Amino acid sequence: MIENRLPPTIGMIINQYSEAFLKRSRGCIRVTSLISDLYFDELMDRELPEFEEVEVVHKKIHEEEGFVIWNYSMKRETSKGKIEGSFLVLQIGYLIFVVTGNPPSFLREGIMYLVRKTYPDIVIAYITAEEIYKILENFSKSKEVKLLYSKFVGKRMFGKRFTSLGYGTEPFLEAFKKARNDGVWIDSIRVFSENGSKIDFNLSRGGRLTYYRGNFEEYYEHILTSIEEYCSKRLKVFEKRGRRESRDKELRPILIQFDSKVFEDSFVRKQLINVVANYDYCNYSIIHDGNPHVYMNIVDRIDNSTFSLRTYGSDALFIAPKVKATKASLMRFSKHIMDKFREGTISDFSK
Repeated sequence: MIENRLPPTIGMIINQYSEAFLKRSRGCIRVTSLISDLYFDELMDRELPEFEEVEVVHKKIHEEEGFVIWNYSMKRETSKGKIEGSFLVLQIGYLIFVVTGNPPSFLREGIMYLVRKTYPDIVIAYITAEEIYKILENFSKSKEVKLLYSKFVGKRMFGKRFTSLGYGTEPFLEAFKKARNDGVWIDSIRVFSENGSKIDFNLSRGGRLTYYRGNFEEYYEHILTSIEEYCSKRLKVFEKRGRRESRDKELRPILIQFDSKVFEDSFVRKQLINVVANYDYCNYSIIHDGNPHVYMNIVDRIDNSTFSLRTYGSDALFIAPKVKATKASLMRFSKHIMDKFREGTISDFSK
């Protein structure tokens, strides 16, 4: 668990950086949550040929009580033009928050480009729709404010998008009710406070916080620390699953449980194979192709983790790690299933 309060100096540095962006028309601050056992500056200082087209400059600004913050600037030449901007990186233990006021294109083609090049030593954090609900509920209670929603984006089966607008008067819980009624789960939601105080933010399952008003300290205390808590619990489920790490080399499988009997439909079973085939970081072989069940072997091309994937009954997936199966690999793959197939609950499989 990380400290739920920032040292004042850290908060002041981030708020000073954020101030100019928040004053702009439609200005906002985007915070991306990452996980790594290494320090971010160590990852960026590596001599990687993939970085030859990128100029990255950084400086450590402050370090206090286990909190480290750096200031980064980067330039990248692409076929579509130049990507250029600045960002802050705040690290507490294994959790990394990347903070920028630059547009989505800089985040996508700049920051996330760097992140992708440092796989497998860095992992993108994620939370579930249920966890978003709990975070908003706790935020509302702790701050004693009523949160209304202006928009949410949902996901249907196989990652199909669904967008719904609020009208400035509906509590955020109505968005979750609407999502359930429409057979979707919320992927991101923008909320604001009813009383006109400076609270206006968007939270996504990809572990991304975007705020339009307010200060970093309150979002850190009530949202970012909660993201860390949920990700920490998930990582513990994924830890030491490979047979070479377990006592007596025993199998330590994982179950992803869904809320309906999705695999009763043969079409869904077939499409699950396509979902895995579209995962960028794996090779796979098919043992059973959906009649009557799906059974696949998967190799993570990034770190050579291996595991099998099987439908389990009509409402779950069974993941059986083999000799090597890192927590980073299992985290990445589970995120892909949540994004592109269907959201479920991840747990240790009990015999």
